[in-house]
Amino acid sequence: GGSGKTRLAIEAAAASIGLFDSIHWAELAPLGSDDTLVDELVALVGIEHQGSAGRRGALMDALGHGRRLLVLDNAESIHQTEGRAGALRPGYEEYGQLFRRIGENRHDSCLLLTSREQPQEIAQLERISPLIYTLSLTGVSYEAGRSILRVQGVEGEPATVQRLIERYSGNPLALILIAETIDELYDGDIEVFLSEE
Repeated sequence: GGSGKTRLAIEAAAASIGLFDSIHWAELAPLGSDDTLVDELVALVGIEHQGSAGRRGALMDALGHGRRLLVLDNAESIHQTEGRAGALRPGYEEYGQLFRRIGENRHDSCLLLTSREQPQEIAQLERISPLIYTLSLTGVSYEAGRSILRVQGVEGEPATVQRLIERYSGNPLALILIAETIDELYDGDIEVFLSEE
């Protein structure tokens, strides 16, 4: 968390205005029944449907007619907390089926999914389709990390700043939070903070 996935998705969606007929955003959450996601997406893209099979078909039809960008944020919320990485929680298999259908069917739309871990369905599809791509976020660069710390009022020698950034894997949120601690409890001294385990 805190690596900037949602922010990057917002920037990508904003940069895509004009490339798509419509842009739809949904926050994924493990609530409701299997059909909750499809119901929400059908309502989100503003289409009519008839019955359970009608919802799924109507959603795929909507993605196939026109160019739509569908952003599903925080997919990690539907993953199991224990067991195989990327496995969905029991009762949320429809999410995986939806990911597969979108990845396997021909259409002019695009799904942008943010997650702390890659859903197994996406990993499988990525191995066989050049149209599916995963962007793994790494930590921020030294310059970006130093800028984050500076905005929070924390500065230091380049090597010390580099060690701090590396200790928190360049995670922007972690750097913001730890900068507050360094400023308040260590009088802004990164070296003293790093010397304490």
